[in-house]
Amino acid sequence: MNRSLQLVPRRQGQPPPVNLEAMCGKAIEFHQRGQLAEAEGLYRRVLDLDPRHADSLHLLGVLAHQVGRDEIAVELIGKAIARNPRPAAYHSNLGTAYQALGNFEEAVASYERALAINPELAEAQMNLGVVLEAQGKHDLAEARLLRALALSPSLAEAHVNLGSLQQARGEFDEALASYEHALAIKPQFAEAHFNRANILQVLGRLDEAVAGYRRALDLKPRMAEAHCNLGNALQALDRLEDAEACYQRALVLKPDYAEAYYNQGNLRQAQSSLSEAAACYRRAIQLRPPLAEAHYNLGNTLHALDQLQEAAASFRHALALRPDYAEAYYNLGCVLEELGELNDALALIARTAKRRLRDRLAQL
Repeated sequence: MNRSLQLVPRRQGQPPPVNLEAMCGKAIEFHQRGQLAEAEGLYRRVLDLDPRHADSLHLLGVLAHQVGRDEIAVELIGKAIARNPRPAAYHSNLGTAYQALGNFEEAVASYERALAINPELAEAQMNLGVVLEAQGKHDLAEARLLRALALSPSLAEAHVNLGSLQQARGEFDEALASYEHALAIKPQFAEAHFNRANILQVLGRLDEAVAGYRRALDLKPRMAEAHCNLGNALQALDRLEDAEACYQRALVLKPDYAEAYYNQGNLRQAQSSLSEAAACYRRAIQLRPPLAEAHYNLGNTLHALDQLQEAAASFRHALALRPDYAEAYYNLGCVLEELGELNDALALIARTAKRRLRDRLAQL
């Protein structure tokens, strides 16, 4: 016997039933198009109707991470996982939020949970590699990055992260190849252009480095680091006015950028504007006290200004931060000699000579 479906008539004035999945789907469309305010509004409407809607909690957390509200992202994605712990993407994105907060242990745990659910999640493999690298676990990091690339050879970000690891090891040719792989996949990848330019500058290919930084800035004009490093390349090419403009632009974009003040100090020193150089180094140290090079160069500048006691103090600060800083030992010894502290001066100069001899023997 066939039965016909009986539709329950809606009472006059009663609102139509709400399709939460359709509303969430529309929010995702907004989200994917970069219309974040519209997406957030719809996710919140879904949650007003069903505070336990896991996908909306998760995606609202992803959106919070995208706008730099990572503590809120952790809270929202954590609620989504409490509601539904099965999706690997929830755990992976929770790891990303923890990583942005610098909470590496929680990030590692979240990525590992994601990979226990789905070992083929290339982005989680890559991000776990990045966190392990930040923890100094280089071999484990490399294994994860290579696994990410085995799963997804076109993952440009994994090529860049592998390049960063290789660069930190001093494997410059390998790093350059990794950045070029990334750019072959994603030519508009500003960070890959920037990292490639950094390698070119290390290799002394300064004109190519300048072109690389300019390409990165064409794609991402507010990248303060690219302005600063472009200034370094231009300074190495003796284009001092152009370098100064780059440092100034970096500081407009990032007023607390210690390295930009440090590099500006180097420029002032090259121009023999010693008092201005000292001011730049002091500002860099104020913003980032552990910057040993700034203490060292401040010492050199103060020495040139015949402020010997202050110079000696700066060299000692540099050595407290970097006990293997041979140049600081030597220059401190020279200052102490001028101050008449001959025994200490000779001991420091001898210590420098022994350290340099040991380093040379180690390279044989």
